[in-house]
Amino acid sequence: MLIVALLSFVGITMGDTRTAQVVDSAPFQQVAAKEGRMSIRNFDAARCKALADLSQKEAPTFTQMPSGEWECNSLLEFPETGRTPSLFIQIRGNKDGRWTYFRLKLNFGSSLSRQTLSERAVSIIHLLIGERTSTTDLATSLAAGQEFESTIAGAKVRYKQEGMDKSRFNFFGTNSPGYSKGIAE
Repeated sequence: MLIVALLSFVGITMGDTRTAQVVDSAPFQQVAAKEGRMSIRNFDAARCKALADLSQKEAPTFTQMPSGEWECNSLLEFPETGRTPSLFIQIRGNKDGRWTYFRLKLNFGSSLSRQTLSERAVSIIHLLIGERTSTTDLATSLAAGQEFESTIAGAKVRYKQEGMDKSRFNFFGTNSPGYSKGIAE
C-alpha cells in the first residue's frame, strides 16, 4: 500500500501487468482508478450540511424532489477589504444518492483568496470523487484562471471564465457512466 501511495505521489501508476507507467500531467495529473479502489459515496443532507464553514451566515440547503432527485446549494463568503470573494456550490444528484452534476462558481478577490477558494473547491471535488483520487496541480490551475476541459476519475469537468470578468470562474462537472462503476475513463 505504501508503494502505491509513493508511486501515485510521483505520478506513476501500476498497470494490470504490474508495469509502471507515467500518467499524463496536463493540465493536471489524473490517476486512473481501478474498480473497487475508489470509494463511491452516497450524497445526502448530512454531506450537504458538511460543506458549511463555521463563519458561514446561512447553512447549505438540501432539497429532495418527489422523484428522488436532489440538489445541494451553499454560498461560502471570505470577507476582504473592498471585495467579498465567494464560492457558490451547487450539486445535483439522483435517487441513488449519486451526484450527477456540480457547479462551483469562484468569485476571486486578492491573490490569497484565489488560493483559498481554489483549495476549498478541490476539497469539494474530493468529497464527490473520493479523497484517494489524485488532483495534483488542480488548485493551482483554478487559482491561475487556466481554462480547461478534462476528466477526473471518470467525471467530465470544465473550468471556464465567466464572461469577460477575470475574477469570476465556473467549474462544472458531470458524472459519467464510467464513474458510477468506480472506473476512471
